[in-house]
Amino acid sequence: MRQAMTPPTADLALVFAAERSRLERLIRRIIGDAHAAEDLVQEAFLKVSRAAAATVVDDQRGYLVQTARNLALDHRRRLAAMRPAEDSDAAFRGLADAAPTPETVVADRQALAAAMTALGRLPPRTRRAFEMHRLDGRTMADIAAELGVSVSLVCKLVHEAYTAVRDELLRAGLLPGRPEKSPD
Repeated sequence: MRQAMTPPTADLALVFAAERSRLERLIRRIIGDAHAAEDLVQEAFLKVSRAAAATVVDDQRGYLVQTARNLALDHRRRLAAMRPAEDSDAAFRGLADAAPTPETVVADRQALAAAMTALGRLPPRTRRAFEMHRLDGRTMADIAAELGVSVSLVCKLVHEAYTAVRDELLRAGLLPGRPEKSPD
């Protein structure tokens, strides 16, 4: 006799029922609004149940908590963006001129030259991974697929490039921090 399989959303409903009050408290702490928290908990359940119906979700509880947290943070950001400034006139008067000072222009050019020097010293694959990540905005997985290497190797290559640029900027005295000691 075959036992009928329960749909993934049935298990999720049990997890949701057990975690509902915890999720509401979490969201309420983030956004400070009990009524909106209830709505966001429902929205989180709907999002996760749609995902569970389309794919296998191994950790339904964790996925539900993370989704609820993300929704709360998004909600808080939207509210903050919609709030007018407390004192718009004072805030406007306090705005700095957007044009950089001549000193800033020189410092930025020096930093760019130092970064380009550091990148020029990198192996081609490391530099390419860095450029794809930093300049093209590609994900580590996309870069790994294009270069034919693992994601962890791409992470290592990008980290090496960032470290090389940072070290060059430190050597040139263009970053706050400890300057490299020169051999005496």
